[in-house]
Formats: sequence, structure tokens, C-alpha cells
Amino acid sequence: MGRASNRPVKVRFSIGSKLVTLITFLLLISLGTITVLVSVLVSQYLRVTAEENNFEANQRLADEVENSLANLSSNSTVLMQIMKTVGEESELANQAADFFFERNPHVAALIFTVPDRDWYWVNDQFFHV
Repeated sequence: MGRASNRPVKVRFSIGSKLVTLITFLLLISLGTITVLVSVLVSQYLRVTAEENNFEANQRLADEVENSLANLSSNSTVLMQIMKTVGEESELANQAADFFFERNPHVAALIFTVPDRDWYWVNDQFFHV
């Protein structure tokens, strides 16, 4: 039979190095997985939040535009009533039109159409700016 050798057996990789390699590999895989999951979830959350913010901003802008148009309609109706009451050539009518255009500088002109005629008022300051 064979003889037992007293020579130490050369181990290529020790159990410690194998353990460190395995733990490092598992740690890198788990960190990568967590990073990908967090990135996906955060990007979805940011997308939803951005859509909600855009919707809210659009809603506020639409409400403001609607309010501005309602005020403009009301103011122009008052001006039309003044013009009908005092006559469009009177000094009061001219002052009312000037005041209207002063308070509504973004309006270029007003045109009122009635069955017997059309009335026109132009904001001169709108075109001189």
C-alpha cells in the first residue's frame, strides 16, 4: 500500500478568499438590483408628479383666462351701454372708451354690431407700443 506523505497540500484558493469573493459578488448584485429598482420607481413617481403639476398649472391658467374674458365681456358691455345711452360722438362716450382702453391695454379694438349699424373703437396706444 501507499505511504502517507507529510507534505502540506497546496490549496489554490483558501476558504477565506472564496468567502470574501462570494460575499462581494452577492453584495454587488444586490446593490445593483436595488439601484435599478429605486431608479425605476423614482422616475415613475417624478413622471406622475410632473403630470399632476402640469395639469394644475394648466387648470389655473385656464381659470385665469376664463376670468379675464368674462371681465372683458362685462366691461365691453358696459361701454356699449354707455355709448347707446349718451351717443357715440359725445365727450362722455370718448372718455368712457379711453378709460376702457386704459384699463384693458391688451385690447386692440372693439366692434359692436347692431341691426342698424356697426360701432368701431380702436386702441391707438396698442399700436404705438
